Amino acid sequence: MDVSRAYSRHWTPAPIDFVVDNLDVEAARVVACGAVRESECNQWNGSRCITFSDPFGHGFCLISFDRKTYGGASNAAELKR
Repeated sequence: MDVSRAYSRHWTPAPIDFVVDNLDVEAARVVACGAVRESECNQWNGSRCITFSDPFGHGFCLISFDRKTYGGASNAAELKR
C-alpha cells in the first residue's frame, strides 16, 4: 500500500496571528520564505490583516495596527513586554 503524505491546504483549527509593525515588508518576507498569500489586505477598525498558508498548509495571519491594539500596545515591540 503506497501511502504518501499530502501537503495540500487544510483547515487549521488554531491559526496563529503575528502582529507586525510593517505589514507590507513582512508579507513580502513570508512569501519569499515559501508562504502562499490567501487573501487581499483586509482593513477593519484600525487594523490591517493578510492571511497566508505555510508550505505545509497551516494557516496564519499577519496583522498590523494603525493605532493602539485592542490590548493597549501601540506596536509589536510593546506586545513582547
